[in-house]
Amino acid sequence: MMPSKTTLSFVVFALVLIVAAGVIRSAENGYHLFLAGDYQGAHTALSEQATAGDGFAAYLKGRTENKGRLGRRDTAAALKSFRQAAELGYPDGAVMDFWLGAELAAYTPKACDRLKAVLESGAQARNLMAAAYGGDLYRYQSCGPADPVRAARYYGLAARLDPRLGTKLDSLLVTLTGDQLLQAQTEANKDFPATTIQEFLERYRALKTN
Repeated sequence: MMPSKTTLSFVVFALVLIVAAGVIRSAENGYHLFLAGDYQGAHTALSEQATAGDGFAAYLKGRTENKGRLGRRDTAAALKSFRQAAELGYPDGAVMDFWLGAELAAYTPKACDRLKAVLESGAQARNLMAAAYGGDLYRYQSCGPADPVRAARYYGLAARLDPRLGTKLDSLLVTLTGDQLLQAQTEANKDFPATTIQEFLERYRALKTN
């Protein structure tokens, strides 16, 4: 069975949590509470950490709200948390701000154009979430017709950044044949022009004003 879009996207989030857990020290902070399944306690602690300037805490708080871990999905609160994370310099917050924003705007052309722009900029900055979600955006049909060749380029970058995400590219390529398969394989090996996370965040801020 081919993995679903939700399953594939969750892989990226899980990898981020694993990396973050390696640098966590206090057993009482929001990260540990989240991993322990205490989402209410985690939300309270993460809110405090975010107020103190922790961008990842703000991002994780947004994920908690967006996934309905407190009983119901609260997209307005999640969007606010993702924006706070981005403002604090955590790049995944910028990705999720526009990703969730496009969903809430019912994927209007303007919302999709901004989402595509932020994902491309994030991929150029070698942001794993931007690479993986960029592939998802073009593979599926949220923002117009599917474009598996373009999706392959994003998935190829995601696989190079973290080989465990090679499953995204593999699951796409097995659905293609002929010239489209050859084009996708070629695109998967192409890289994006390299920029920095700071440039990505500056691009995000510029897109926010448009």
